[in-house]
Amino acid sequence: SGVGGSEGSGGDNNEASAPPPRPPSQVLDPMGSFSLLRAACLDHYLAYDAVCKILDLYGEDSESRLVALGIVWTRITNRSYTTEILQHLSPSEQVQACSRFGYSVIDIQRPSLHYRLDLSIDEERDWCHRLAKVAMHGRSSHHQCFRALTIDGNKACPKEDSKLWLIMQGSPKDGTKPKTVCEFDFVLSDQVRQVASCVFIQKCWRQWAGRRRFKQALAGSMGVHIKVHRGANAFKRIQQEGRTSFYQARSGGVDAHAHAVEEDTKRGAHERATRGEEENCDDPDA
Repeated sequence: SGVGGSEGSGGDNNEASAPPPRPPSQVLDPMGSFSLLRAACLDHYLAYDAVCKILDLYGEDSESRLVALGIVWTRITNRSYTTEILQHLSPSEQVQACSRFGYSVIDIQRPSLHYRLDLSIDEERDWCHRLAKVAMHGRSSHHQCFRALTIDGNKACPKEDSKLWLIMQGSPKDGTKPKTVCEFDFVLSDQVRQVASCVFIQKCWRQWAGRRRFKQALAGSMGVHIKVHRGANAFKRIQQEGRTSFYQARSGGVDAHAHAVEEDTKRGAHERATRGEEENCDDPDA
């Protein structure tokens, strides 16, 4: 079953449902209508509702609907309604439209569509991986994002946990490209979307904070200037006050070795200075 309707404010307004039956095509000459659409798109832009009405004119003629959508695609005013326009298509049309326009046009915050993804293709594998991450980040015992999932034509009902992506790939050997074909309805409710967004933001923050702490510790141990973040205060001066615990913990005997080298350097300089004074004393002309 396909995914119909637009994003709502409720908890599960994106549930998969069968699309309503379409009337026969109202266009007697599809080729002529395509010429009119091309001429109109030269000087005009189209809103979301106008695009949906144009698609409805072609009724059950799926090929004509996809051709018409391809003509007006670059003239749509509000790209935030891309998912709603694709949801206006049947499941098979959604698969063909995504193959034609690419998966980058879909808003990852509203990806509720019907998919048929060949994981041997890089773009489709990357998009399927992103969907699996969204499902894992927002996993809930009361909501399943992957509906009617089939892997190479076989039905599958895996848990949306850390092993989901491995199962969808068919458990390939290390270093080999997966060759499975996954077909499913992806349904993302507003509640799961919020949870997934929060988890993603927390993950990015932890990564950024870890890199920042590493840079500060490294700069403190070496006494250098370092760029710690972008913004008004892009640079901070980090003064070295002795050796920090960074090298003590990470480098083991580096501090002791550096201290020994420093002592040897000082001792050598002192011995050279002492020798110079003794030579001056032995010289009668000094």
